[in-house]
Amino acid sequence: MSEHQLVPHIRFWGFEEEWEKKKLKEISKIVGGGTPDTKNCDYWDGDINWYSPTEIGNKPYVYSSNKKITKLGLKKSSAKIHPSDITILFTSRAGIGDMAILKKTAATNQGFQSIELTNFAYPYFIYSYGFEIKRQANTLASGSTFLEISKKDMEKITLNLPTLTEQQKIGNLFAKLDQLLDLQQQKIDQLGLLKKALLQDLFPAQGAKIPALRFQGFEDEWKLIKIGNIVQYRSSSFSISELKETKESGFYPVYDAAKNVYYSNKYDMSDKYIAIIKDGSNVGNTKFLPAKTSVLSTMGYLQAINSDILFDFYIIKKINFDKYKVGSGIPHIYFSDYKKEYLHVPLLSEQQKIGTFLAKLDHLIELEQQKLDKMKQVKKALLQNMFVE
Repeated sequence: MSEHQLVPHIRFWGFEEEWEKKKLKEISKIVGGGTPDTKNCDYWDGDINWYSPTEIGNKPYVYSSNKKITKLGLKKSSAKIHPSDITILFTSRAGIGDMAILKKTAATNQGFQSIELTNFAYPYFIYSYGFEIKRQANTLASGSTFLEISKKDMEKITLNLPTLTEQQKIGNLFAKLDQLLDLQQQKIDQLGLLKKALLQDLFPAQGAKIPALRFQGFEDEWKLIKIGNIVQYRSSSFSISELKETKESGFYPVYDAAKNVYYSNKYDMSDKYIAIIKDGSNVGNTKFLPAKTSVLSTMGYLQAINSDILFDFYIIKKINFDKYKVGSGIPHIYFSDYKKEYLHVPLLSEQQKIGTFLAKLDHLIELEQQKLDKMKQVKKALLQNMFVE
């Protein structure tokens, strides 16, 4: 097979035909939108879906818009009704290329050049091929205030297309993959909500001495203790100028506030610790880090004193660091100030139960996020290899 043939690197079995170049106007009708007079109440709060660009891009399908217009509003504006299932809404200005497949007839405002497909194109195939439509649209766009692509230029966009049967195979594959990605994201979101609820219930509410939820066998009231009595602070002396960007034998990680990792042949901390940002916009944010690591000087170290370091990590999140910020420019916090903060703390054995449990939940969330990231990598690889650019 010669190199010039228009065929993808990965293909379903049984398909051998070369893909054909088609202009967007050959497989669709490009339709713009419009906005009824916003001062005329007779044009609004009707039963016709009417989309704006901010509603597009998060999901493959859209079913219902935030705002709706009346039949009179449609008639008195340049908005047009798009048919369901065969229309791909396409944002055409100030964020060109966000897309969604329309599942119920609707109109849009003028921030769209929507693609109404003919019988020669399969909607989810074209939607999945959107990365190429977006690329060309941004190349063809123009404008002095903001970039915008016109109907005329949208019609010039060229795609390489297989037969309708092969489009359906590819489109259905990506529809299933997107559904799996959505379900995985929902799982992560649910775990996040569970963690949020547990962080509220495993620690005493304001004014209470015991939490709403606790492990069996624990009944003692929690004691009001200063943060400075359960953790101690240590400064970092590392500056970025003395670090390497690549790891060498015998070198240890050094973290910065933005989660970048550098390396040094020495380390500050021989035990697990809590890194806390003491300078900058994210002042007060914390991260639990393993032994034999360090942080840059914009951060500091919190170590446990007769307490469980994991428990300390979660209870410190209860502190409102905003009230301890100082400095007219870059904000800063001092341990000498917030170490006087009082928080309710249980016995060490209960601390260990809580800390370990929440750490396991965080680890589970991290694993699920890694699964999602790998799924996204698979999709990216398939997009690169199952389409002809």
